[in-house]
Amino acid sequence: LNIPYYDIESDIVAIRDRAQNEENRAQFSDQTNVPLKYQELTREAVQTNPKDRPNFTDLFISFEKLYEHYTNSISSEGISSINLNISQPADKNSEEDISNAKAVENALREHLSEHGNKKLAWKLFQEHADNGNMIAKYWVGFYLYHNYFTPMDQKLETESMRNDRYTRSAQLFKEVSDSLCSQNSAAQFQYGNCLYNGDGVAKDRKLAFKYYLKAADNGNPFAMLKVANYYNKGNIR
Repeated sequence: LNIPYYDIESDIVAIRDRAQNEENRAQFSDQTNVPLKYQELTREAVQTNPKDRPNFTDLFISFEKLYEHYTNSISSEGISSINLNISQPADKNSEEDISNAKAVENALREHLSEHGNKKLAWKLFQEHADNGNMIAKYWVGFYLYHNYFTPMDQKLETESMRNDRYTRSAQLFKEVSDSLCSQNSAAQFQYGNCLYNGDGVAKDRKLAFKYYLKAADNGNPFAMLKVANYYNKGNIR
C-alpha cells in the first residue's frame, strides 16, 4: 500500500496541484447504487476551495436527513447500517421457530424492495411481533412511528390517535432496546429520538442521551453524530 503522494512528498506545490485536480479524485461509477443526493453531498465535501465545503456538523446533519428520507427504500445491503443484530432466544432446532424467522425475513425483503408489498410486510411484522419476534417488534414500532402503511389515514388522524400511535411505537422501541437478547442499535436510536422529542413518552433529554450512547456504542452512525454533537457543543442537536 503506497503512502499518498509518496512520489512527490517533498514538493508541496506538486501535492497541492494534484489534490486540486478533480480528475485524481475517486468517482462514483455509472453502476453505483448510491443515491444521487449522497453523491452530491460527497462532491460538495471535497470541493477544492474550503469555503465551498459544508462544515462537518452540517454535513452529517444532511446525511442524517437523507437517511431518514431513504429509510423506506433502503437496499437489502443497507440493513446492516442500522444494525438489526438481534438474536432470538428460541430453540434453533424448532421447525416453528425457523418458519417464523423465514416469515420475518420475507417481510423484511418486501419492505426493503423498491416494489415490495409493504402492506404484506406490515401484516407479517404485526403477526410475528405478537409472537415475540424482536425484529418484527422493531419494525411494527417503525411503521407506527412513521404511520407507514398502517390503516390510519393521516388526514383523519386526531391528536389523540397520533399520541396513541407514538406511545405504542415508543413502547416497542424501548422493549427491543432493553431486551437482553437484543443488540439493536436502531431501536436504541429510535427510542432516544422518542425521548428527545417527547414522542409517546415524557420528554427526557438526559435519558435520550443514554440511549443515543448505547446505540453509538453498538455502531449506529447517526447516534454517534448525536453523541459527538453533545461532547462538542454541549447539546445533542
